[in-house]
Amino acid sequence: MSKARKPSAAGFRVPALVRNNAAYRSRVENAIPAAILNCIVTTALADGIAPPTMTVAYTPAMRDLIAAVDDHFRGLPWPTRRLLIDAVDDVVAYAVTKNGVSMSPRSLVLACLYWLSPIAQNADRQRAVMNPAFLRAFPALLADAQGANDYVQCSEEAGWIAEIIRVRLESLGLFVGAAQPVGVAA
Repeated sequence: MSKARKPSAAGFRVPALVRNNAAYRSRVENAIPAAILNCIVTTALADGIAPPTMTVAYTPAMRDLIAAVDDHFRGLPWPTRRLLIDAVDDVVAYAVTKNGVSMSPRSLVLACLYWLSPIAQNADRQRAVMNPAFLRAFPALLADAQGANDYVQCSEEAGWIAEIIRVRLESLGLFVGAAQPVGVAA
C-alpha cells in the first residue's frame, strides 16, 4: 500500500462497495486475517527488523499469505478485485498500525493469532477464513512466535493489541459478534 493511500484513524470507513454488498463484505472479512499477517511479515522483512529466526520462518510463509488473501477474490473481474484488495489493505492498516502498544513483528503476529483464535473456533468461520494457503503459513508463524526468547513479553503485548484489533474491526462493522481474543480478560 502506498503511503498516499494509508487511511487515517479519524473517520476511516469501509468503502461503500464493501458496506453495501454482502458478498463483497464476506470476501473482505475472510481475507483480513491473512492480510494482517502478510502485512506484518512483509513489513518486518522489508524493513529488516525481523530477527534471523523470524526471517527463516516468515520468508516461505509470505508466498502462502499472499495466495491466502488472493484466493478470496478469485473469479472477480480485475477492477472489482483490485478495489476489494485495496479495501482489505486499508482496513488492515487501520486495524494494526499506531496501536499504542508495540510494533514488534512478533507481538503483532501473536496479536493476530490471538484475535483470530475465537473466530477460528467457529467451524463455518474457520472454513471461510483458513483456506489451504493460510493453513500452510499458520504453523510456521505460530511455531516461531511460541519458540521465541521474548515470547512472554510479546505474548503480553499481543493480548493488548488483539483487543485493539478487535475493537477497531468491530467499529467498522467487521467481525461483529466474534468472541474476545484469547489472552484478553473479559
